[in-house]
Amino acid sequence: MTQHFRGTTISGLKFCRDLGSGLLFFTAICSSPAAYAQQLDAYEDGRQLAEDGEPAPAITGCESADVEIGSVIGQSAPANANCSDQRPVTIGFRQNLGRDYRRMQDFVARNSALQVGWPAEYEMSRLADDPSQLVLFDMLHPPISASAGDTDISFVSNNYDTSAIEQKVYSAIVLGNPDDPQFSEKFDREIAKIIRARALVAYALPTGRHQYSLCAEKENQPCPDTGNSILRNLGTYDKVRFAVRNESEIPQYVYLFLISPDNELRLVMSSKSALEPGAMLEAQGDPIELVQGRYHIFTLRSDSPIDDAIFQSDITKIDPSKCNSAGAEALCIFLSGQDISIPRWQKLAPQSWSMNVETIAAIVRKSRSVGGGDVVKAGFAPWQVQIYSNQTYTQAQIDEDTEKRAKGKSLVKQLPFQRYHRCAGSLIAKNIVLTAAHCVAHPPVDGKKVLATREVLVGTQTLSKGGARYRIVSVVVHKGYKPGSQKDDIAVLRIEPIAAPATQYAIKLPNDVTGFSKIVAGSKISVLGWGYTGVVGRTERHERTQAGPQFAQDKLRIAAMQAYDTSACKLLSGYQNIDKKICAVTPEDRTKPGNSFSCRGDSGGPVIQQSNGRVVQVGLVSGGVGCGANENGKQNPSLFVDLAQYTNWIKQAEMRVRAISNSVEPQP
Repeated sequence: MTQHFRGTTISGLKFCRDLGSGLLFFTAICSSPAAYAQQLDAYEDGRQLAEDGEPAPAITGCESADVEIGSVIGQSAPANANCSDQRPVTIGFRQNLGRDYRRMQDFVARNSALQVGWPAEYEMSRLADDPSQLVLFDMLHPPISASAGDTDISFVSNNYDTSAIEQKVYSAIVLGNPDDPQFSEKFDREIAKIIRARALVAYALPTGRHQYSLCAEKENQPCPDTGNSILRNLGTYDKVRFAVRNESEIPQYVYLFLISPDNELRLVMSSKSALEPGAMLEAQGDPIELVQGRYHIFTLRSDSPIDDAIFQSDITKIDPSKCNSAGAEALCIFLSGQDISIPRWQKLAPQSWSMNVETIAAIVRKSRSVGGGDVVKAGFAPWQVQIYSNQTYTQAQIDEDTEKRAKGKSLVKQLPFQRYHRCAGSLIAKNIVLTAAHCVAHPPVDGKKVLATREVLVGTQTLSKGGARYRIVSVVVHKGYKPGSQKDDIAVLRIEPIAAPATQYAIKLPNDVTGFSKIVAGSKISVLGWGYTGVVGRTERHERTQAGPQFAQDKLRIAAMQAYDTSACKLLSGYQNIDKKICAVTPEDRTKPGNSFSCRGDSGGPVIQQSNGRVVQVGLVSGGVGCGANENGKQNPSLFVDLAQYTNWIKQAEMRVRAISNSVEPQP
């Protein structure tokens, strides 16, 4: 047969058109209808509802009634002309798609790798926290029924770890806003990554044929000198380094790569020379910080070297010229995310190859550093922007800072995005940013200097990658703001792209929402930012507390807070001049240990309230005494500008900032 690979023909592979023994994706699903109780809002009598409420036509193919538990189509199951190893990804739709239901059906219908049906491997829904965003929920990994035997579950027989599958972990892929011009491209790319992950898992050998041992070093838990895999007791935020030992009797080239919960592929390590029997290969560089969800970890061994270039994270950039052996040729097809067949390793791989997969579930079982909150879900805050310095440090400045030791900022230990991060802000209209006045009008960036020394990053929640750079064209600062004070700490910026622009999304303000209720004591709110996550006492430096140095966070975080009574807040030392401010502390009904708060690096960023899927910016980060420290039995509150009291000012400031250029002006 001939396979078409990104426009390049790859021939010579004789793919088996039977399903692999040990991988039947729907067997477990079809035999466990209880696992799909969460689908009942979208389906009636096992059939998908069309937009008008009538059941949609049932899909053709391998119906559940045709397949007995534990059987393999093409072998122990009866022959069926509609059943083959060409297995499109099955997508279901939830009713909350509303007007986008038909459009999303068209997206699925035009893609030959997909089909509409039930049970579904993935279900499309709206993101609860931001209904403008569509997501795919992974329905392939519901918790396994306690009564199900191993023969009923294809996942286990194909190297999935049972305990990993049983974990109830959040697993969703954010597709974005369907009105975004890039939505179609992103949708196709995410589907390709799903197909890639499915094919690679199917391509792996059964667990009983290990020729290596795999472990994950964590904190003070090094890999043992001998023994089997150690991939247990891993949780969200654990930082791990993987290691592989050659357990075979011959030298082998070893490659370890993984697929993360968002289906991204990462080559963790590869041996540059054959690994001798008994020798261990350990990953170099920074450890991998686990996020919540399931990881598929693949270990591939070969008697001959494999080009690292085929393990491209970007699914569109695999170079077919690097796939220059029988094994690599097969692997490249699956890495491309285009082949929807369910492969059988024995018919594809040369004898000199073997590959295994192990699945782990990283679950939330401990809190991050106190105050750190949680990493924001992908796509949740498209209106969040970063304000950063474009004035780079020289090597002499970094050396000088290093010589200061505890009195320095530890610049040498910081990544570039950490050295230059300054503040945050939010898009309230196209090219209009709302932020704190002290971010753009406090020496040494007061006056027009801010236009030359600060820029804005738009379109990413991760500071180390993505986003588009914008210059600041004009600034309007509240006339009542004085550097060093808390009063009227608010400003509006107009920005323009330096190169290619980013897709922009504006957040709603209190005046945009009919019937908005102002923030009062006890109101539940959330603060977002890339700032420091460690508690800072009244007399401590933000950069270097008793716990050691701390830096800006790479991924945007969110922390739940609760509005504190303003009168009581004014009685605290350092909180007298807080008119038009929201005082906020850790919620009384906290679910995690430690305080929640805003800190340096969060300034200017949005404070939001969420209700019935609606996200409203009610404040912006302004200040506080230290960061979340307890004094005399009370937490030092965080201070946020109360936007409901600046409605008219924001309107006037937006009009003025659009009318001026290359200027910084006060606005009463």
